[in-house]
Amino acid sequence: MIKLTSKKILNQTWQLTCRLVCDEDFAEELLYEVFVSLGINLVDIVQQLRRNQKEILCYFSTLNQAKKLKTAIDALKLKGVIVSLKVLHKKDWQDRWKKGIKPFVLTPNIDIVPRWTSAQYQKTKKFPVYIDTNLAFGTGLHETTRFMAQLIELRRGDFISFLDVGTGSGILAIIAHHWGAKKITAIDIDQQSMAVAQANFKANRVEKVKLQCVDMQTWRHKTQYDFVAANLVTDDLLTFGARLVALVKSQKFLAVSGISLKNLPRLLKAFRALPLNKLKVIRGQQWSAVLYQRKD
Repeated sequence: MIKLTSKKILNQTWQLTCRLVCDEDFAEELLYEVFVSLGINLVDIVQQLRRNQKEILCYFSTLNQAKKLKTAIDALKLKGVIVSLKVLHKKDWQDRWKKGIKPFVLTPNIDIVPRWTSAQYQKTKKFPVYIDTNLAFGTGLHETTRFMAQLIELRRGDFISFLDVGTGSGILAIIAHHWGAKKITAIDIDQQSMAVAQANFKANRVEKVKLQCVDMQTWRHKTQYDFVAANLVTDDLLTFGARLVALVKSQKFLAVSGISLKNLPRLLKAFRALPLNKLKVIRGQQWSAVLYQRKD
């Protein structure tokens, strides 16, 4: 899942870590309220388990931004929350996601295999998707990516053409290719994502993908597709909703994700005004995805 705004990886990035040493949910909820109040988007927050303790991580391009959040959290005096701040250099930022990530099951039919572990991967009956990424999202570990993969798999055999909006690592386009897509367009605003996606397409022998670096604000595209996948933040989905629908053929499919559970009612209400039939809603621990079919 990505935002439709470019986010470069800088030479230095500040990582703020909130380690929860208790199981009380209210502490985590308060932390998220602080994040949102300071304008931090939920998709810029990463959760991980470390030694059976939950950690919530945020990343900042300037030290002042990071200190502002740390000060706000410290003022809450939350018991069971340990806050720390450290600087990551570019190589640390790019490589940190590779540590501890092993092949894992994405759907009942697909394994995700980090490309740096491909030599050790023992093939199963599942289809392997080989992925490398320099970013937090796009590995398939995030709920929203798993939901989108499930929705694509659900409609396998029902699409030949496929549009991946906010392709990131290219993982959804690769999955769509496996399930029968012959005409694939993948777009993203970030030039770095283009290089990562292209490398992943090559590793998975996915050829003839039309890969474009574009801004949805100015992109004009008249081709329609059997399946449009948009894994974006809620505000972008609301902004570009009508345009996304226009890219879908009649009676074909639009899958949207990147929607926090808190924002799901707002998106469902807004999308009721569009020529869509709601087919399926997936709700996870914090995120959700929706599959629609375009009406005539």
